[in-house]
Amino acid sequence: MNVEAKRDELAKWINNLDEKMLNKIDELKKSSLNEFVIYTADGKGLTKKQYKAHLNKISESVEAGEKTYTSEEVRNYVLNR
Repeated sequence: MNVEAKRDELAKWINNLDEKMLNKIDELKKSSLNEFVIYTADGKGLTKKQYKAHLNKISESVEAGEKTYTSEEVRNYVLNR
């Protein structure tokens, strides 16, 4: 099926949707503007803006003296747990 035929098919389908479904599609469209660029360890998606804020928070914590760990320390902790 060519692109034009697919557009026509989708337009007909959209014209027959109820308001509830149209609202869901609109939300999906809006959420695609804020696509996740990374996921946290617990599966929460972060947008680019949220991820930058997260990194800034970490940087501020480190600058304020928060304890940091080397890769070797983390590896040892995980393997010897």
